[in-house]
Amino acid sequence: MESVNVDMAEIEKQPIHSSDWDYLIILDACRFDTFEEVYQNYFDSSLRKVESRGSNTMEWLPETFEGRYNYTYLSASPYVNSKALSVDEMMSNGVEWTATEHFTRIIDIWDDYWNGDTVHPRKVTKKLAEIEDTPVIAHYMQPHSPFLSTDSGPDKGLIWKTAAYFFHKLPERLQTEIKNTITVPGSEKYSSYHETIAENEGKEYLREKYRENLEIALEEIQRFVEDKEDVKIVITADHGELLGENGRYAHPRGEKIPELVHVPWLEIQK
Repeated sequence: MESVNVDMAEIEKQPIHSSDWDYLIILDACRFDTFEEVYQNYFDSSLRKVESRGSNTMEWLPETFEGRYNYTYLSASPYVNSKALSVDEMMSNGVEWTATEHFTRIIDIWDDYWNGDTVHPRKVTKKLAEIEDTPVIAHYMQPHSPFLSTDSGPDKGLIWKTAAYFFHKLPERLQTEIKNTITVPGSEKYSSYHETIAENEGKEYLREKYRENLEIALEEIQRFVEDKEDVKIVITADHGELLGENGRYAHPRGEKIPELVHVPWLEIQK
């Protein structure tokens, strides 16, 4: 039986605030090992492994951003929003962390370009290229599901609609989408997206589609990087992902295991 890797040798904590960067790219739910397999197809830079402070975004945000920062946060994730809504207001989970208390400027790209499933990475890249002032954090949803390269799995229109708990505070066009479809990362419905694909097509197929989702994002990030000069760009992740290890999927909160907290740290100097 496959088992979750429990080797947690001491590695560097993700050095977001102690490192010098102009653009910090966050890949949502990106495992270190999958990133390591493919990144050289897009970037000629040295990769190292770092440890995230959370095994899902709801944990990573308050553990990583405790103070007030002069960052612009371009967010494809509703957890980071300019509407002064805390994670608890969205998820009813007791996490009293509100993005507006921590970032100078927040751009709600999730509000403008949510397509019923996710925000396509090309939308993030396009908006990122328009931002002139740095430092900037750009939060891409990929390789987080749903997978852009497949229609497999259960009703992917239900996946990752974290805004469901506060639909009444959102624009009317989003209320209609989420009113009757409450699906939370870590819930049975969310985890079953991966599990159903694995059961129907096999674990290797699931991992292939996860890798393809990552590569779709990396292609967009590569385009952005190629157009930049005299800047430092770092690519990392908020957390990793379980892809069937020991029969487990997704990224439950509070799980300090390598597949979930070992993430890439790639520095690109232009």
